[in-house]
Amino acid sequence: MLDIDNIIEGLAKKFSSLDSNDTQHAYVSISLPLQTTIYLLPHSQIDHVYWHRPCEEYSVIGLGKLLYQTAKGSGRFKELQQYYQQYCQQWQLAPMACVAFAFDAEDEMSSEWSVFPNALLTVPRMLIESIQGNNTITFNIEMDADLKPQFAEFIQLLETLSCKPAADIGQMAGHLCTAGDADFKSNWSEVAEKAIGDIRQNNFRKLVVSRKHICKINASMDTRNLLAALAERYPGCTIISYVDSGNQFISVTPERLLSLAAECLQSDAIGGTLTIEEEAQYSSCGSGEQSVLATKLKEEHDIIVEEICRRLEPVCDSLDMPAVPNLKKLHNIYHLETPVSGRLRSNQTVLSLTEQLHPTPAIAGFPSTESVRWLRDNEKHRRGWYTGAFGLMRGDQSGEVSVLLRCALLAETVVSVYAGAGLVADSDVDMEWQETELKMNAILDLFQG
Repeated sequence: MLDIDNIIEGLAKKFSSLDSNDTQHAYVSISLPLQTTIYLLPHSQIDHVYWHRPCEEYSVIGLGKLLYQTAKGSGRFKELQQYYQQYCQQWQLAPMACVAFAFDAEDEMSSEWSVFPNALLTVPRMLIESIQGNNTITFNIEMDADLKPQFAEFIQLLETLSCKPAADIGQMAGHLCTAGDADFKSNWSEVAEKAIGDIRQNNFRKLVVSRKHICKINASMDTRNLLAALAERYPGCTIISYVDSGNQFISVTPERLLSLAAECLQSDAIGGTLTIEEEAQYSSCGSGEQSVLATKLKEEHDIIVEEICRRLEPVCDSLDMPAVPNLKKLHNIYHLETPVSGRLRSNQTVLSLTEQLHPTPAIAGFPSTESVRWLRDNEKHRRGWYTGAFGLMRGDQSGEVSVLLRCALLAETVVSVYAGAGLVADSDVDMEWQETELKMNAILDLFQG
């Protein structure tokens, strides 16, 4: 149980100790060590941002909204960067901000996505950061506003973290009661066949075709259990949750678009999927052998690596990567993964590099601009945030952005799940459909038990 009174008392003492120069800022951030044990999962009924990478024992929870800005269209990243810089100049210590954006800059975010903007930047009212069990709580305060309601809001937000979920993880099983695919297999296959045909005509080297699956659950549920279960099953992924007005977006993603610290940049090229059975076949090939499967995977993966390197070369002095991709295991499937790292040549920000990299061929195809246009015209649904990205950024320009994969959108008792498959000239539609099924099961399995 959180000792809320002591936390607020510590905040008040720190606030009263600010010197006159500190109080000239429009905003201040006050951080305190959080000594007490805390259940670091946000309630699904409370607006929040949540980022958790289990294998690194790192998580961030942001509650409430102090600043909130939306954008869309081709200038969305520049617009959000300008907004953030403007407020950083008014801040005692520039705050951590959260960014999220849709796959397509022109997506109008209709239907199930209507609650979410195309792109956003938000600074939470209160933020808890946990690094290997060491917790820090940060309160973002507006100096020109009445302090009493701000402190009252902090108390209310702290209370949402003071208790564990009502149910055990295992009690989620059986929540799924009906299911119906918005894109029936025949419809998805039609789009996939058209994509492969256009690739074979040399219009594209690759296209990534997605699908949406809609199901219903028999009652509203505490999704803190779902987030905990995902972290247990996928410790090498980033678990992301965003809630706005009762609508929750969840992603369990293996793919880092970029991380930036000082002048060091890293981006993960991930593409090419194998089942457990295929991995055994792939790994059994000798150094001089090349199976049909290995040839297809190499073609799909190399497109991604080559394009990421091409986009980063103008801003980096050097780029490094392994000669052979790693095999990244994710519970029921494997991905080929090549981490690309570099040292920046000039000043860049998280958002400027995001604009440089998004969308990669891993989520759209190649060439990218034409692929996005093709998908806009041919997919049976709008992707919204699926294959967009979500990230954290700091005032010192460090930060990290993850591609939004293995996604679900929860609104009351309706769950929309998204997945896709990368198609090249030799792709088999039935096998690619099965790949999307495996990816969707990352979340659906936890409802079905």
